[in-house]
Amino acid sequence: MKKCPVCQQEQVDKEALHCTECDSDLTAFSQLNQISENTNRLSKTIKVLFVVLLLVSVGWGFTYYNGSADDAVIIEETSPPANQAADEIEILEKTLAAKDEEITKLNNKLKELHATIESSVNDQTITDAEGTHKLHIVQAGESLWSISELYHGHGFKHHHIGSHNEISNPDHIQAGDTLEIQN
Repeated sequence: MKKCPVCQQEQVDKEALHCTECDSDLTAFSQLNQISENTNRLSKTIKVLFVVLLLVSVGWGFTYYNGSADDAVIIEETSPPANQAADEIEILEKTLAAKDEEITKLNNKLKELHATIESSVNDQTITDAEGTHKLHIVQAGESLWSISELYHGHGFKHHHIGSHNEISNPDHIQAGDTLEIQN
């Protein structure tokens, strides 16, 4: 129950828009009451948020102050001894030397293979009990068909080259493979 602000009569309905006694319009008064209630709620919310922010700030400050003192101790405890670092450096130097040696061996092998390819630009001819053969080193992009065209003038003998060299899949020959070509 509330009183009418105009005639001071008691109203039954708190949300009434008209007074039953004096028939006054009470909408403006109702809206003012709602604004007042909303303002009170907002004020309480701001106060609660301020308290929470204050608690978080104090907690952060306390943690920061205590945490920085602990970090110094942890750093001192976890720093590796000088001899351990020297041991690790020695191990890494040995590994590096082994890898350098491996690289040198691979470079020498690469030079040998490069020299082999350079020397085989002109195909070699071999004569044995089966007759005269030519050795051909497969270049990148070549197929049995193109090799057959090179030596026989057409590609129709590509299957003979494949079977003579025991190639199981004639579609997959590698650059650098050596093939025997029968005349």
